[in-house]
Amino acid sequence: MRNKLFLILSSVFLFACSQKADYQELTNTKLLSVFTWSDTGIINCDDLLDVGISDSLVALGGIKVERIDSSTYRVFGGSFPYAALRAFKGEAYVDLLTFKNSKNYKRIHSGVGFSAQGLGIVSSEGGVHIWVMQDNRLIMDSLMNGSIDFAPFVSNKSGRSHIRVFAASDSIVYGDLLMPLKDGKPIADPTEISRDDLHGNVMYFAFIDRFYDGNPQNNRKVNHPLVTDKTNYWGGDIKGIEKVIETGYLNRLGINSLWISPITRNPDGAWGNFKNPHVMFSGYHGYWPVYNTVVDPRFGTDEELKSALNRAHDSGMNVLLDYVAHHVHKEHPIYKQHPDWVTPLYLPDGTLNTERWDDHRLTTWFDTFMPTLDLGRPEIAAYMVDSALFWLKNFEFDGFRHDATKHIPENFTRLLTKKIRSEISTKRGKNTYQIGETYGDPELISAYVGSGLLDAQFDFNLYDRMVDVFAFGDAMDKLVNEQNRSLETYGYHHLMGNITGNQDRTRFISFADETIDRSTDWMELKRIGHLRDLTHNGNKGFERFAMFYAYQMTAPGIPVIYYGDEFGMTGGNDPGNRNPMKFEGLEQNEQRLKTWVTQCIDFRRSSMALMYGDFEWLYNDADRAVIRRTYRDETVITIINRSKDDFLWSAANGFESYGKFEKMIANGKPFKNPFKVAAGSSLMVKFKR
Repeated sequence: MRNKLFLILSSVFLFACSQKADYQELTNTKLLSVFTWSDTGIINCDDLLDVGISDSLVALGGIKVERIDSSTYRVFGGSFPYAALRAFKGEAYVDLLTFKNSKNYKRIHSGVGFSAQGLGIVSSEGGVHIWVMQDNRLIMDSLMNGSIDFAPFVSNKSGRSHIRVFAASDSIVYGDLLMPLKDGKPIADPTEISRDDLHGNVMYFAFIDRFYDGNPQNNRKVNHPLVTDKTNYWGGDIKGIEKVIETGYLNRLGINSLWISPITRNPDGAWGNFKNPHVMFSGYHGYWPVYNTVVDPRFGTDEELKSALNRAHDSGMNVLLDYVAHHVHKEHPIYKQHPDWVTPLYLPDGTLNTERWDDHRLTTWFDTFMPTLDLGRPEIAAYMVDSALFWLKNFEFDGFRHDATKHIPENFTRLLTKKIRSEISTKRGKNTYQIGETYGDPELISAYVGSGLLDAQFDFNLYDRMVDVFAFGDAMDKLVNEQNRSLETYGYHHLMGNITGNQDRTRFISFADETIDRSTDWMELKRIGHLRDLTHNGNKGFERFAMFYAYQMTAPGIPVIYYGDEFGMTGGNDPGNRNPMKFEGLEQNEQRLKTWVTQCIDFRRSSMALMYGDFEWLYNDADRAVIRRTYRDETVITIINRSKDDFLWSAANGFESYGKFEKMIANGKPFKNPFKVAAGSSLMVKFKR
């Protein structure tokens, strides 16, 4: 039965190729995500094209398709993990791969990989079925044994395209593969990976008011007795962002993507009411918009924004704007003119609908002065979508970081993504990257990620396990299990953000050096943020952060560095985690950590394996881990040793099988044996075959 199934599915390959001469692939600025479903799935054809709804959707094999209305289809049937669909628009098409999720499948990291040279796939397993796509065109659907060459089916279309490979048997699913092409040829030189190649991005989050004061003339503090230095404006601005870029600070660090905090006009005066200590807040952070399409004069002007964006692009950096769609400040004209456009402040039982993060996540208010927009209503969603598009149409931003994605209904995200693709991305000829913020389980997080939705979200679950393991000393299994869950949920070549920290979390190093105990509750963390200026507690925090970075720069996804984490800034929770940036006068340990971070970023950006390779745990125990990533002829091995003893990894097959030693970085003491790792340190090694 299994062989019969393979023969049936392999015939699809012939069908796909037979269509090649008659139909052309539709140009798309976005790689279509694999559509995952279980018993049945509903596909919205609006998600598949940059412009318009497809005329029809047909199955190329393995599953059945049933039309529901003009834009939606139901898929069902089939017994194999993957199957392809083709969406037609006139005499052109795009292909979509579907994945029928089942807990019965065994998932393994290795077993299928790219050939060391050329365009081909090799497998150590027998009876593997593969689906090969060039961007959104299925070029091969076939059974393979040992190896297969797909070069004859690859288009030499100009510019960038991508080869994506998915592999499975009837009971096993392998990790997907990704290969960037230039004019139809594999890219081998990592220096050809630019800011437009999102898998090669390393992102930096600059919190504007606390970053650098480039124009003191726009400084204006809030004069109120309950607004403290920590909750007032410090003067950082857009001109300061440009000046930092101009110094080369971010380029030297290795950053090629910059996320800036919100720049829209915020209210004057004091708001909020923290009780202990009794403190109120200014809008220095930018998350309380009173106008959605006006630059706050404390941050700068339209001209300064355009100049800063030009400077960033000339320096090889993308710039993402932090955009707030979920709520407005009560002084916002939209609330004054349309008080019925917001969700209820009080629930039917009379209780306040504030901070109800989970049980009323789509309607909850963040505070009584922050009305939540009822974005489920089409006219309100359309208004806010147009406000977001304003920033892309009038300024050369490369995408958005979306605030509070978890609390925004899906219809807003779909409409925004559709309009971005049709009105922005097609004109620019490239995808406009969108990443969201959702705290929750992977099922909720992934519900916002897909072809008609966001490109990614921050993987907070993975970050939490990294904190558990590297700051608090929990067993490495915690990280291994969460990383595996992440790969199974988002794919092996996702664009999820892997953070070092953010504006809502206690600084990593203040946990790692045991200044703050892990049992400290949320309210006390905020009290610490208000009342204490933390200092470093010895070397251990730096040592642990260095291991964190070795892992972050090895893991799939986009590394995201919160400003100051490159040298280990301290701080409790908000506002202590938002202290002014320090560019000079680093202590010895701070400078050493910054040097290591720079080395790690350089290692990642100079390695095709770390940007595009597969991922496999070779070994782990409670305190040590060995990770392999391979891309064609290049392999990178990362070894992390948290234990108190030096560690020599001596795998049965040895490192010789990976080829010639090419490069290594390590943050511990050196050994004659390059694969021996000092206690409390890590190393990364590159090989070429």
